[in-house]
Amino acid sequence: MDADRLLAARPDQENDPAVRALARARALWGAGEWPEATRVAGEIAIAHPREDAGIVAAMLYLAGLNLLGSQIDPPRPSCHDELVNRLPTLQRHYCERGEDLRHPSECYLLYKIERAVERGGGCKVPEKLDVPPSVAYARAGEWYLARAVRCVEATRLVRVSPLAEHCDDLAFYAVRAFMNVPDETRAGEARALLLEPGNGMLKSPHIAELPTLAPRRP
Repeated sequence: MDADRLLAARPDQENDPAVRALARARALWGAGEWPEATRVAGEIAIAHPREDAGIVAAMLYLAGLNLLGSQIDPPRPSCHDELVNRLPTLQRHYCERGEDLRHPSECYLLYKIERAVERGGGCKVPEKLDVPPSVAYARAGEWYLARAVRCVEATRLVRVSPLAEHCDDLAFYAVRAFMNVPDETRAGEARALLLEPGNGMLKSPHIAELPTLAPRRP
């Protein structure tokens, strides 16, 4: 972990409260006291976002939640309610206001966790929305476009191909949804995201499909 190496290179932080708390969390982890280690790491991650110990604790916290949720016997609830609730806070603390430039690998991991949570569908059955198709398509378009933008930004941080994370799928689905509203202005924004050379998606097979998308007939 990049932040972990940074922390190790700064022995002057040994007397810092966050560093001492992190040392305690690691000691608990090493002793197999995973619930307590996870709790302490989570508290550090939330309370010390501007310190190197904070991002290290955040990664330990995520590892602990994963362990408690799926790998110990008996496992905690697999839907990871706590992770779902805390993930936005961790992203705000460590991946906004330029923080992503300090911790690119960790922010990319947080993004991948966000995508995994979304694919899993969470623990609740989605409510049936009684809205016109145009409204449903518009909402879907906004959802896909926002995630396509986040996908491109996250992969750019660590120089990973956006195609590897299916950013092109998200952008294409946004175009298709907006064309079904129809909202050609927003569809054009999603299309531009896919076609912008700097976004690295020109080799997507969806490029060839774009001309086939036409506005939905009322």
